[in-house]
Amino acid sequence: MACTLLQAYPSFDALKHADSDTLRQCYLSHGRWKPAVIAHRLQVIRDAEPLTTDAAIIQPAVLDATMLAELLGTVSDHIAACDRALAAWFPTHPDAAIFTSLPGAGGVFAPRLLAAFGANRTRIDSAAQVQNTAGISPVTAASGTMRVVHWRPACSKFLRQSVQEYANDSIRHSIWARAYDQRQRERDKEHQAAVRALAFQWIRVIFACWQVHQPYDELRYLRSRQQRHASLCVKERSGVRETLTPSVNHEKQEDDDDGPSPCSQTCIFFLTVHLRGLVSAACCALAPCALQWRRIIQSWLREIHQETRHLPVNE
Repeated sequence: MACTLLQAYPSFDALKHADSDTLRQCYLSHGRWKPAVIAHRLQVIRDAEPLTTDAAIIQPAVLDATMLAELLGTVSDHIAACDRALAAWFPTHPDAAIFTSLPGAGGVFAPRLLAAFGANRTRIDSAAQVQNTAGISPVTAASGTMRVVHWRPACSKFLRQSVQEYANDSIRHSIWARAYDQRQRERDKEHQAAVRALAFQWIRVIFACWQVHQPYDELRYLRSRQQRHASLCVKERSGVRETLTPSVNHEKQEDDDDGPSPCSQTCIFFLTVHLRGLVSAACCALAPCALQWRRIIQSWLREIHQETRHLPVNE
């Protein structure tokens, strides 16, 4: 829209004297439908004053603005053409199923992650190599009694951006990623530090799937974390925060009690996701009693977690 306005009204004087109905139609044609927003912008244009009226400054700037607007329009057309070609080519790649199976990858992050990892398995020996190349793993500098840990500045910027942005987006789509981010926040980690730590874990998961040509399975990975006693979430008890560790129930089960079925296990996991979303919705809609609602819903989540701690492992 900015390119359209600059091409139609390259100078402030031309924009100032433009017809209000014409500007309003321009906003509507570019998807700006809110009347209050359009009216506010038109009022800003009417009330604005030029910084200078010197023609020696204005005329060269008008030429530059017109040229840049035309170039941006051309670049936007080429980007749209690349997006269409990518949407047509990506599904035909042999590894497309691996990256589309990642939670929340979609049509944006799946092609980027595929381009970051590539198709040649022999050029990458381990997940640590990807972590170092992406600049996700920290660097330790030690000399005598001094020891400093800092982030890795020398890295592939495209790979770091792709992995880190995906890790941030996966918090909304993956159960364990959301719990891991929460645990990092409980340790007083900043947002970017927590996202980098989550990206560190995602690289391990993606590399393992990529090496064996196996699509990602959220439930299978959660069962694997159960077997390795990996912590998933944090709870409060008597004012003290402690980490919950899913473990296998070693108590003897009755012969007629085989535990929840795989179908009910899946339903419980999806119910957990929806209830966690209700926490944020309740806090936003009922701000005065948000804390009370949060405690009530979190108590439900703790009860569900107690049921899922000892679920049988079904490979």
